Amino acid sequence: MHNVFKHTAAVAERDCYRSKPHKVSKHAAAVAERDCNQHKIHNVSKKHSSSSSSSSSNQTQQQIILQPNKFPKLSYFTQKILRMKKHLTFVDDTSDKFWNIETFGSQFTVTYGKSGTSGTSQTKNFESEEACLKAAGKIMNEKIKKGYSEEGQPSEIATKGKSEKEIKPAKKDVAPEYDNLIKTKNKTAILPFLNDNSKGNLEALKKAIKKNKRYWVDYVDLENDPEFKPKGKNWYWGKRGDENHEKLIVLSAIALFSKSDVLAWDEVFSMLSNPEDKETLEVLEWAKPNWINEYLLDQRRKNEWRTFPYEALRFLEDREFIAYSPDLFATSLAAMVTMSHNNVPRLKIEKLLEDATAYKRDVPQLFNYDCNIQNFVFWEDGQDERPERKTWEIVLDELLAQKKLDKNFFIEHTILIQTKDWTNNAKSFFRKRLLAQELSVEELLPFQEHIFACLHNAFPAVTAFGMDLVKKISEHPRFASDSFLDWVEPMLMRADCKTSVKTALMVFEKMAKSHPKLKKKIHLNTTEVFLIPDLNLQQRAARFLNKSASEKETELVEKLVSYSELLQGAVRSDLSKFISDQTFGSEHSAAEIYQPKTTSEKVLTERVTLPETWNDVVFLFGEFISSDEVLPMEILLNTYIVSRHLFPADQSKQLQPYYKQLENNYLGGFHLNYASVFFRQKMLDINFKFQIEDDSDEKIATLMSIKHILYAVQARIDRNSTIPMLSFPTHKPHWIEPKTLLQRLLDCQENNVAVDWVDLAVAISRMPRENVSEALPILEKINGEFKELLAYCLGLTDEIKVNAPKKSLFGKLLSKIGGETANPVAYSWAVAARTHNPNGIFPEFDNTDFANFHMVKAPFAPELKSFERFYEYKDYETKKMVRSEIWHELGFDTQPVKTVPAPLLYSLDLINQKRNYLFELGTPANVKYWNSLMPQNGDALALHLLKQSCAQTNSSGADLKAFLQLTVDPGFRMSLLAHKVLGCAFFHDSKEVRMMASEILGMLIENGSVDMEALGKHCAFLSDVRYAPFQRLSDSVAAVKDISAVHNSALQGFYDSFLSDVKYEAKLPTNFKKLVENYLDVALKNGQKPTFQAKTFFEKHKDVASLKPLIKQILD
Repeated sequence: MHNVFKHTAAVAERDCYRSKPHKVSKHAAAVAERDCNQHKIHNVSKKHSSSSSSSSSNQTQQQIILQPNKFPKLSYFTQKILRMKKHLTFVDDTSDKFWNIETFGSQFTVTYGKSGTSGTSQTKNFESEEACLKAAGKIMNEKIKKGYSEEGQPSEIATKGKSEKEIKPAKKDVAPEYDNLIKTKNKTAILPFLNDNSKGNLEALKKAIKKNKRYWVDYVDLENDPEFKPKGKNWYWGKRGDENHEKLIVLSAIALFSKSDVLAWDEVFSMLSNPEDKETLEVLEWAKPNWINEYLLDQRRKNEWRTFPYEALRFLEDREFIAYSPDLFATSLAAMVTMSHNNVPRLKIEKLLEDATAYKRDVPQLFNYDCNIQNFVFWEDGQDERPERKTWEIVLDELLAQKKLDKNFFIEHTILIQTKDWTNNAKSFFRKRLLAQELSVEELLPFQEHIFACLHNAFPAVTAFGMDLVKKISEHPRFASDSFLDWVEPMLMRADCKTSVKTALMVFEKMAKSHPKLKKKIHLNTTEVFLIPDLNLQQRAARFLNKSASEKETELVEKLVSYSELLQGAVRSDLSKFISDQTFGSEHSAAEIYQPKTTSEKVLTERVTLPETWNDVVFLFGEFISSDEVLPMEILLNTYIVSRHLFPADQSKQLQPYYKQLENNYLGGFHLNYASVFFRQKMLDINFKFQIEDDSDEKIATLMSIKHILYAVQARIDRNSTIPMLSFPTHKPHWIEPKTLLQRLLDCQENNVAVDWVDLAVAISRMPRENVSEALPILEKINGEFKELLAYCLGLTDEIKVNAPKKSLFGKLLSKIGGETANPVAYSWAVAARTHNPNGIFPEFDNTDFANFHMVKAPFAPELKSFERFYEYKDYETKKMVRSEIWHELGFDTQPVKTVPAPLLYSLDLINQKRNYLFELGTPANVKYWNSLMPQNGDALALHLLKQSCAQTNSSGADLKAFLQLTVDPGFRMSLLAHKVLGCAFFHDSKEVRMMASEILGMLIENGSVDMEALGKHCAFLSDVRYAPFQRLSDSVAAVKDISAVHNSALQGFYDSFLSDVKYEAKLPTNFKKLVENYLDVALKNGQKPTFQAKTFFEKHKDVASLKPLIKQILD
């Protein structure tokens, strides 16, 4: 019986793996059925494994999990019937894939895919095990017929009946032979080699090609390969191979690579650019690659500046290597004639004009694709002594003149280009070409709807172009007047299209006469002009309505009433025909006068929350990494002093993700990066003693204060002290309440803990005079020279006692930073005096060794100066040196001091610094940190910004925006220097900075914290020295107009101050009229007359033609 079972099992196993349909003996099937009835199968689970080389690779396995010691093991032949596994692979010159099948009972699972992947699995169920095995055998047989086998090579069944040519040769190691061909630069042998060896060895050859490219073609450091170092050169960076190595490797890639392989090879582009080359053409004819079109388009997408030769493209097309692609041919044609000195450009243009395929098929595509044709120029004689010519100006004009380009096509598509998402330079080029044709009204009329579409374009130059064409055709009988009125309405509301609106009003005047039925619609459209805050345009619109419209037009009157609050200057009275005086309401009848506030806001409002658990600490690390605020850093530093017990033994392991983030990222502020070093050292070992090397590029002494703080923190840790740093904030974002600071000093006194001078200086500058009564009991307990100092800081006395008595024991414990002095505590007196009396003069410091430092004895208010700057360069047309346009740079003089003691916070960077990027704050984080060190007096910060960031208007602006944001924070003092920074922001190159300055000005007026007179005087100075275009100032300041009556009052105060101080020795700046219009508007709304000085200015300029009617209204 045992032998019978073995025989039955063998038969079953044989049948499972035969290529014909499976037949299972009845006896075996019966035994299997018996076993299945006797043994219940439990807990079937699927387990995936992936391997590209073994039979279990990339297949879904089903395991039978039996409960132990409960059921006997299934018989051998029953398992064979129930379960069959087979792993087949298929490898040829283009594919490497696998196919698995596994059966169990009445179902099988097929897994297939690319070798090295997990593949895709599909399971199918059958009515019986026999049906399942039969189907599995059938599908496996089909795969074997297709060439799948266990060895990966085509099976005998798959190759049977094929010719010897069709049977792929066995693989062999072809890489060494290929390497030798490249090394010896054997041009004649490369193609025969590829022809003989590519079949069956494709993947191996691809790897060899890529390996040789890395070795011969890629740039590498040749210091270790001196034989390849360029002769006579002092550098080692270069290629090992020459142009012949590169050519053979790239040709090999063209011959064998697929599209996905070749896309990353930029070198192929250059090779295809010369397809007539003998070796290149031979490879193309042998390989016939089908990816050239997609490759060239991909190169175009990645590098718009890179163009493919048009002649090469046509050559490839003629030989059917590529198919016609409109965008590819258009971009290549656009660059056909270039500035190259190696050809005669005129001959190329003449050749193009005679090429029917080019001008009939390809030139029209230039109107469908933005090919930057406006950028291509040449010189007539191939040299650069004569002025350059624009290639496509000549080509298009010639094609139109020779009637080889349809004129109607040119007109239509040139106008349509204005409505496309093309570059403004391209649109401008086509506009100029259209205008150069001097088209008649009859030629333009068929395309008037396209012209109307230009009126909706976001670019003002396009709308102006459209309105100019409308003006030209508007009097023709076939002009679509009604359609035009529909199109033009949105444009009439745009403040950036004033020229177009002015033209539209001129067209309206004529249309109202020639089309009386459309008058009401014209009048209603005209009212949209009053949405633009421009007095001149509003006056034009009002004059037209007074002349053309009737007060009986109900809809018109209702619309004017709704716009009445937007009317500028005297436009209200001009429209009295339509609107009664009562209509205007009384909103501005009782003008509110702007008055700056003298009281300050409370700052001790929100307490700092300290971490209580390890999770709180971990959260702080994440906040420190992601934020540019100062507080998370300071809380973490304080935690290492007072809450070291929160750190678990495995803190290094838990903080590893944060360590990696800190290690791999440069944080936004200098202090953040110094603190990052501290935290990383502690993450590796909490007992590590902090140490750091200075950053040689860091030149800003104030920001270096963080280094003193970090070493002071380490000193606390070394002493095992839990007394917080004196400067650690108690209230957000950086404030310290008086009683807490005094308590910390008392703790230091009682425990003999040294106090860092910089830490004390920062603490004093952060302590406001709030909740003083709570600190008085603690003050009584403090001994020595600090008692008098703290009494001054609390506002209990105005007396400054620099010459303190002999040092106490506590004083001797103070660490000395910044060199010796007769009395180190005098530094703290200097900081305290400048913090709480920013404009004070203190002769008490005359006898100190730091009396001459800025901002010690007196506030530093230097005179801003304007310096003319320019550079010289060689004009390559005239061969002469030419001076650039002059620009202006702000600056001021400082004392020639090299260093300042670190505790003198306000004086640290007021030294003789030259303007240099190393001194620029640059990031918002640096600005916030500086302000957090001296939050009650921002003059030092403002001076630094004036010296570095405001010197020219082309700085990044990030630090200016951060400073502007600070000016509206509680506790910030809006000093004269802060006003000067705000004034400079109005002139900045960045529109974003100017918009923020306008927004901040509105908020400062609302808070009553800005001195409009001081701001006006500074802006007058900047305008006088031609700091930047005047319109920037005019638009920025006018943005606060009509926010409220108070804002209008403040704005008039600014204008009065500005006009009183401005000199304008030469002519008035461009766009000055806009300022006068705004002045007239706010003066009428405020009901206030100009000041005597402003009136004097208007009297002086009342004869200026553009200002005459406005000044007349102001003076009347």
